[in-house]
Amino acid sequence: MKSAPVSSGRLYLAGATVMLLLLFIRLYVNLLPNLEQARQALDSGRALTLTSGVKSAALQRLLTLGNYYSDEKDRALVADSLAAKLALNGAPENLGAINKRQFSVFAPLPWRSSVGGAEFQNRLQLSRQQMGFDSVLYVRERTSPKAYAPTLAIGGGNRSISGRVTREDAPMPGVLVQLKRHPPTAQPDTLEDRFFYTRTDANGQFSFTGLKADSAYSVVPLKPGFEFGTRRGTSQLTGDQSYSFSARPHQLRLIGSVVYGQLKADQALVVRTPATFTWQFWTIVSLFILSFWAVQGFWALRRFQADPLLLAVLMLLTGISVLTLLAIQDPLQDTLYAWQTLQGVAMGLLGMTVLSQLNIGRFYANWRFDWLFAFRNRSSVRLSGWTWLVLAIGLAVLTLLIGTGPEGSGVRVNLSLLGLTFQPSEITKYLLLLFFAGFFAANEQQIRELPDLRWRFTVSFGALAGAGLLMLLYLLLGDMGPALVVCFTFLLFYSIARGNLGVTLATGVGYSLALWLLPGWLALLLSFGVLLGYLFWRGDARSTTGLGWAALLTEAPVLLLLVMAMFSFGDLLPYVGSRLADRKAMWLSPWNNDVYGGDHLAHGFWTLASGGWTGQGLGKGFAAAMPAAHTDMILPSVGEELGGLGVISVFLLFGILLHRVFLQARRAGQPFSFFLVAGIAIATGVQFLIIAGGSIGLLPLTGISVPFLSYGKISLIFNLTAMGAVFSVAHRPGQLAQREYLEKHYDAVLMAGISGFLIGVVILIGRLLPVIGWRGEEYIVRPVRVVTRFGDPVYSYNPRIERLTRKLASGTIYDRNGLVLATSEPEVVAQQAGKLRQSGLKSEDVNTLVQKRLRRYYPFGEHLFFWVGDLNTQLFWGQSNGYYAEATHFSELRGFNSRPRKTDLVTTKYRADRFSQPVEQTRTLTVYDYRELAPALRAGIDSREVEERKAKNRDLQLSVNAELQVALQKALATSDYRDHRLSVVVMDAASGDVMASALHPLPNLKTPEPMLLGDRDRLKLPYLVTERDLGMTYATAPGSTAKILTAMAAFNKLGASASGVSYPITCQEIIRRGVRESEPCGESVDMKRAIVRSSNVYFIRLANDNKLDDQLADLYLKTGMNVDLIGGYSYTDTHTEPEQKQIRQHWRDSSFVVRRQLYQSNRYPRRYRSEFSGLAWGQGQLTATPASMARMAAAIANRGVLQPSRYVLNQAGKPQPIPAGEPVGQPAYAGQLEEFMVEQSNPRGGRSKISAVRVAGKTGTPERIVLGEKINDGWYVFFAPTPDRRSKTVVCVRIELGNSSADAVQLANTVVAPILQKRGYLGSF
Repeated sequence: MKSAPVSSGRLYLAGATVMLLLLFIRLYVNLLPNLEQARQALDSGRALTLTSGVKSAALQRLLTLGNYYSDEKDRALVADSLAAKLALNGAPENLGAINKRQFSVFAPLPWRSSVGGAEFQNRLQLSRQQMGFDSVLYVRERTSPKAYAPTLAIGGGNRSISGRVTREDAPMPGVLVQLKRHPPTAQPDTLEDRFFYTRTDANGQFSFTGLKADSAYSVVPLKPGFEFGTRRGTSQLTGDQSYSFSARPHQLRLIGSVVYGQLKADQALVVRTPATFTWQFWTIVSLFILSFWAVQGFWALRRFQADPLLLAVLMLLTGISVLTLLAIQDPLQDTLYAWQTLQGVAMGLLGMTVLSQLNIGRFYANWRFDWLFAFRNRSSVRLSGWTWLVLAIGLAVLTLLIGTGPEGSGVRVNLSLLGLTFQPSEITKYLLLLFFAGFFAANEQQIRELPDLRWRFTVSFGALAGAGLLMLLYLLLGDMGPALVVCFTFLLFYSIARGNLGVTLATGVGYSLALWLLPGWLALLLSFGVLLGYLFWRGDARSTTGLGWAALLTEAPVLLLLVMAMFSFGDLLPYVGSRLADRKAMWLSPWNNDVYGGDHLAHGFWTLASGGWTGQGLGKGFAAAMPAAHTDMILPSVGEELGGLGVISVFLLFGILLHRVFLQARRAGQPFSFFLVAGIAIATGVQFLIIAGGSIGLLPLTGISVPFLSYGKISLIFNLTAMGAVFSVAHRPGQLAQREYLEKHYDAVLMAGISGFLIGVVILIGRLLPVIGWRGEEYIVRPVRVVTRFGDPVYSYNPRIERLTRKLASGTIYDRNGLVLATSEPEVVAQQAGKLRQSGLKSEDVNTLVQKRLRRYYPFGEHLFFWVGDLNTQLFWGQSNGYYAEATHFSELRGFNSRPRKTDLVTTKYRADRFSQPVEQTRTLTVYDYRELAPALRAGIDSREVEERKAKNRDLQLSVNAELQVALQKALATSDYRDHRLSVVVMDAASGDVMASALHPLPNLKTPEPMLLGDRDRLKLPYLVTERDLGMTYATAPGSTAKILTAMAAFNKLGASASGVSYPITCQEIIRRGVRESEPCGESVDMKRAIVRSSNVYFIRLANDNKLDDQLADLYLKTGMNVDLIGGYSYTDTHTEPEQKQIRQHWRDSSFVVRRQLYQSNRYPRRYRSEFSGLAWGQGQLTATPASMARMAAAIANRGVLQPSRYVLNQAGKPQPIPAGEPVGQPAYAGQLEEFMVEQSNPRGGRSKISAVRVAGKTGTPERIVLGEKINDGWYVFFAPTPDRRSKTVVCVRIELGNSSADAVQLANTVVAPILQKRGYLGSF
């Protein structure tokens, strides 16, 4: 075959150059508007470039102008430190570097330091608390450390945890070491922390003995001024453990996460100017194009006959890589991966050019090809290449021993040698190819022609064992991708040598179809039976011994079947099973799985659906929001930038590449050259199909790179260098007789290989088409249900939805009196400055706010954070710990409806922390429907669809009275109970309007890190933290306030006679005894007396004797209370009827029956200790928010009609009607309960609970366990008519971790009621 003329190669390369140049020009034009905007910000001082010469004064001006810190000390610390660090370290490569250790600051040693302001001090204390300190322990360790032995025996167990603490490799004596036990629990805040301590000896060693087997423990050293890394431990102590810790000075990030996020979003700090980026952009493009033309020019000078198409195809593939990397990154804040890619391309092309000039066939003819095994005799005959297998295995073993991976992932994929960190899998792949080429070149005739299975097995055993060992090593490394590449490359090599590649591929396709249609075990048995029958019929399965028939298992088609079965059932394998199970779960159920990070595949679908057929446009996509967008998932990134047609073009380019490589392998002549070049095609094709299939859900994700496309310098260097062997063979084809030999034996095989790859490409395109085409609008908005790191179920949404809504300027949010709560226009705030001051805000705060450069303006800030939310920081965005109108009405504020609804019960394995053993928990979740946004998402943020939505009225008026909320919160902050967390909910009974949900303390939005802690860790802080709307979303036991609900349940079942039910109660059986509060005994108690005197025993007997299960369940569901943490709602009841049935059944199977038989006992207090008895008087598994208890009281106040809680009065200029109420009891029943509650709050002969007015109310003193201690809360729910008698105002007060309900009554009487009365909300009975 005559080589194509060089001119055709130049023509193809010129065409590729023109295509890429047009794409690069288009990308730059799309980036220009953002670059111009950044240039203007830099010129005006609203942004700074981080260089070694930046001054502290300039940084302070920037931080002041943007109002990023409220404390001058924080601004000074950040500005001075950042300027000094920049002078020392130079300009960072990316903005994220300023939050890395080289820019961090040393933590001051005192617990309270003068360094920095409030933000820095809060972060410092939080950092120490996360290390394991509290203030008492920290101060004691600094001043007078307590003596501890280096070894501590804790219990009677037979396990131990020991370790060593060093500093700069020297032992560190006298260091306190803390051991913590982690019991399995779904409510960690109810358990007391169990800490044990030792102190290291002179050798830095410590030991804890007597530990219980299979329990969970962790250890960490503690010493003021030092940090030792994260806790080390195990969730199941199956054997003695030893850990090493290395000390280093305690350092803190210079900038907190919230402020850093604001600086990044505002583009206030950049690492390069627009002019610098422009120069770098065109330098990268020019050098990239010149490097390929340099290779072409060199070959022309050498009269080198290269394959005319291959160089152009390689240019297009690597060019698309450079183009995509430039498009998906922030040009001014991110590391330019395109620079690294350019270096890899240049070095790879150099290696390719050098290798192309060598005769690779001669390399095999020299004993040095297998120097480790041919060193002694230096024979060049039938070299098998065992040396390369040894090197490949050695590299994998080295990675297993000293390799690293992403923290917490448990995998080892990186190797650091001589200061260079790289992934060795690409090197291993080509070492293995050299071995396979040599081995099959030496043994191909025997493997193909030996008739007996036993003889073939004997010949191929070495290669089989080597490939299997290497695959096992990669599975142990946790790197499934290379394991699959090794496995399938070997199987295809073996099939080529055997001449049965078509059978092998058909086996894979057939088994895949069987798995799709049949149960796994049946698919395996059927496929195995059909394959064995076929091999026997063909005569490929022949042997004269039993051992020979066993060798049938090593035939390539059979091996492929077994390997596919192993991965299908791999989640059952030890050690690697958990990793395979996660990948398999994500693959089989990409939209609903219990995998942390299980939305990875969904991100791929969202990205591809966003691109559609033609793409969002270069530089206009949002692929950077996708995990591994520049590596594993670069194909979806290409899809968003260039569209599905761009991805299909990549598929076709790979098809052309492999076709041309296989053609050159056919022309090689020499068996070694043939197998090497064919191996390059096989390995490239296998790797591409595996990761491409994973990217679009055809296969599990494996974490390998896309050849020539993914970011990775080492990968590019080796892949491009390997192509030099292909060009070498193209220039030096074999002799005619050699080619005829190969064509005779391998043409059919190569045709099967090319056909197999093309079939794979067709399947990929078939899977891609619905995602980018007719089902794209479904995919782009579909949410995925996954779990958090600790097992909490959450919904994850396409991040492009949030990006689109940034473009859709939100409407303005007002309170019930027209005060602005949130707006995108600072002028609106300025216009209301006078009214805002009258509502309790400071003039200077309002003036400062309007001078900021923000997306949204919130004049009431933390006072109404849980009502409104914060679009700027998106703190707690989409979570259920606040109303968050910005998120809840996310769609309405932008002109669409997201139709929120509650999901079915979701059961997951929950861990209280990373060491605790999992326990089952059940939750209900809210899911949003963004289908209305699908057309705009696919059209792009600059489309007409977006402009039409922006023109709509999208304003919102909430039910909250901002002035009332501020007044209540200010009063709570100065009350006698300010050392406790306080919550006050105010509702209107007739309309259901929630007018205030006041709380203390206010959330600290400048230092949100403590708010993100779990309840257990938060409760250990030396200060109060509010992490949610306490009144609306924090459910605790309501205590005796729940008796009004139990009473209504009795009325609903027994009718009006319920009030006459009475029980003789002895003093022996009562539960609450005390001088201050005691329930009635020694008398007959009816319902009225039971409510007035708060009889626990009465309501226990009332509920049990009359079997009020269904009636109680009705009221729990309607008011939003929980049993077993299930069933309640915070704001709006969205449970469907089937969901309610499911919740009821769950209750019937749990707390309604647990220990129910105890009520038949005559022993006290045993008789009243069932779960159901606890529910009757507001204890046990019943939890309620002040809001849910207020709803119950409101239903009584509203003559037995429960009005759904209302939060929106006006939407888009349309008043929202008061919804129809739901009867929860007859008016007569409500009237009787109201009468009882009036007397309870205004006892005859006693002092009224609210001195200014006569109210109806009920108190409660529930007991709960917090950190292992029994502590009481104080509750008081009450209502009274409004002065105009139009309705009744309902109030619920809760004091957390106080003494009794008397405190709640006192707070209501002295603080809450006067404020309500002054504002015309509270009249009197």
